[in-house]
Amino acid sequence: MGQNMVGWVKLRAQGPAGTTVTLRHAEVLDKQGNFYTENLRAAKATASYTLRGGGPETFEPRFTFFGFRYVAVNGFPGELTADALTGVVVHSELAQASEFETSKPLVNQLQHNVVWGQKGNFLDVPTDCPQRDERLGWTGDAQVFFNTAAFNMDVAGFFTKWLRTWRPTQLEDGPRPPRHPETC
Repeated sequence: MGQNMVGWVKLRAQGPAGTTVTLRHAEVLDKQGNFYTENLRAAKATASYTLRGGGPETFEPRFTFFGFRYVAVNGFPGELTADALTGVVVHSELAQASEFETSKPLVNQLQHNVVWGQKGNFLDVPTDCPQRDERLGWTGDAQVFFNTAAFNMDVAGFFTKWLRTWRPTQLEDGPRPPRHPETC
């Protein structure tokens, strides 16, 4: 896709009914340039679509998201061309709260990367990382990043809504009940 992003791939294909196209997502390639998914741990980072046949079809898996830069495509009918795949970036819509620019291009790029990373980790809830098996709204990363998040974007409504969803899960004295190891 050209750069690391959070979202999904919009697939355009045409082929026989029953043909299954599988899209696997990864952030990096290994030292030999091969598709690398070991860092995803238990996350499958895979979407599959079975063609109905009879003409051009479009598939967008709108009920999930992936953190990725690379896509491995298996089962595509015919020749795979760049116009068959479109990267769709998704994130919660938050207003910009500030601007930050220096005379140092590397510092400016770092700030741009921080904002891009924030967008990728703010999908209805603050996630730990959108690419592997930690895509839920855990509280640790969010509380450490909160001040930076508020500097970059107007996050008041975003965090208020998220914290309201946590309240019913808390015990009377504040903490969450312990989780069973098999559910972690």
